[in-house]
Amino acid sequence: MKKILLFFAFAGVFAVSQQSCSKTEDFLDKKQTSDLTEETVFADSARTMDYLTNIYMPAGFGMQTVGTSGTNVWPYTSEMCDEAQSRWTGSHNMWVRLIAGGISAINGPTPPVWNGCYTNVRKVNLLFKNLDRSPLSPGLKARVKAEARFLRAWYYAELVRHVGGVPLMKDTLFGLTDKPDIARSTFEECVNYINSELDLAAADLPVEQLGSDYGRVTKGACLALKARVLLYAASPLFNGTDMTTDEELKKLVGYPVADANRWVLAREAAKKVIDMNAYSLYLDNTTAPGFGFYRVFLMRRNPEYIFALMRASNRDVEGLLFPPSRGGSYEYFPTQATVDAFGMKNGKGIREAGSGFDEKNPYLNRDPRFEYSIIYNGSMMYLGSAGGKRPVFTHTGAGVDYQTAFTFTGYYCRKMAEDNTSGNTERCFPLMRYAEVLLNYAEACNETGETTTAIDQIIRLRERAGIQPGADGRYGIKAGITQAEARDLIRNERKVELAFEHHRFFDVRRWKRGEQEFNRDPGGVKIVPSGTTYTYTYIQTRPHAFFKAMYLMPIPQSEIGRAPSVKQNPGW
Repeated sequence: MKKILLFFAFAGVFAVSQQSCSKTEDFLDKKQTSDLTEETVFADSARTMDYLTNIYMPAGFGMQTVGTSGTNVWPYTSEMCDEAQSRWTGSHNMWVRLIAGGISAINGPTPPVWNGCYTNVRKVNLLFKNLDRSPLSPGLKARVKAEARFLRAWYYAELVRHVGGVPLMKDTLFGLTDKPDIARSTFEECVNYINSELDLAAADLPVEQLGSDYGRVTKGACLALKARVLLYAASPLFNGTDMTTDEELKKLVGYPVADANRWVLAREAAKKVIDMNAYSLYLDNTTAPGFGFYRVFLMRRNPEYIFALMRASNRDVEGLLFPPSRGGSYEYFPTQATVDAFGMKNGKGIREAGSGFDEKNPYLNRDPRFEYSIIYNGSMMYLGSAGGKRPVFTHTGAGVDYQTAFTFTGYYCRKMAEDNTSGNTERCFPLMRYAEVLLNYAEACNETGETTTAIDQIIRLRERAGIQPGADGRYGIKAGITQAEARDLIRNERKVELAFEHHRFFDVRRWKRGEQEFNRDPGGVKIVPSGTTYTYTYIQTRPHAFFKAMYLMPIPQSEIGRAPSVKQNPGW
């Protein structure tokens, strides 16, 4: 019998496995796994369920694995765009090479995504081949197949937003010794396939997974992913591509001819999620302005998460990103470009008339999401040795957290972090949340001329953020805003609301704004104390390079070597 290779990892990455029935828990506790074959796994209900759970692993989810245990995960793309600067330097670092324009199809960032996604696609196909022999009930089999179908669509969607059209395996299962040479499907074929798979999966999935199944795929996850895929398909990068003059290659990297109706499809798909009435923004402005925005990331169960990378209680974010004075390893630092995107508590942008922004006190009266996303000079954070909150200082001469020793942008990251204690928190990483759906809907509405409806969604987000409504109840948004102005507003709202959540890297690309947004130094700040005040000097940190080919990542050259029918992306 064939052994199952590369399909089981018993580290408990997806916490559903820790909450499953006792039979599954007994199986996970076993030390001997040498009897795992297709026959033995799919002849056992608990092993079948655990096999499915293993497909939820984060490979291809835009996560990097860190730590000696290999179980800590974090979005890598913040360091590959203007959101953050990596702590690390040198040619060995993929993020540094990318922003410096020093990557190629040979040494690019795509292989972990490509390999991880296709590994999981194969896992799904193997499950489909063997599911009929499983002793699961007919109803549970249908749900298992639907979950797996969604996951396969998820992995394909991740591939498509990285590289465009990809080879579609569908249900084909190749053997370990096979050498398939399958050409890339067109971008349109990939979008249609992903969405048809999501429709099929949604039909057999519940609106909510309960009890030990909490965190598994739901109908809402299918609809939300479809809305995201259609939003990308409608966006300038793909909707009438100009990436190449090669007519065949054009079809692989996007739609050769633009069609405004694609925005309508994206709008209606997002509206279907909203009309489910199954999700809502987590709102709490009573505890403190914007407290709901802070708290939602620390709740295992909340009304906003549509699909999440489930985790046991952890301190991953704090350990990975906090400053050294708080026991963190400060893996990356928010840039001045990110900091400047956050407006004021009255909803105005910092350069907008009437904002109240004070260059001599730049962190005062900012959008409450700023406080919960960025650690800046003077941020109050819990310090274990003091048993309470104490300021973090990043000004010159401040000691361990000062920028020349550690952060060279003058900031550390706070997003999703628990800053009141030194203990673990119930953190699960958001892969899709309701705030994104509202932003997707707002963008599609604005592009179809429904600017008023679009602004209504931004108002909902700003209310939850704790921004002041103002006398007109518009949360800082001017009356009579034009479609072009609303487009800029919506894009900036995404930058703020979804910061460090694996969106910015792709958003700027799909908007075809790479040359303007990424081809520059996103900057930092040098802070010099003078008595009880500070002088803020905005500085250059590490310049970023961006060229046209970088709108899409390269197909790994090793893959093209194995499958000559796979055409490379333009410019690589």
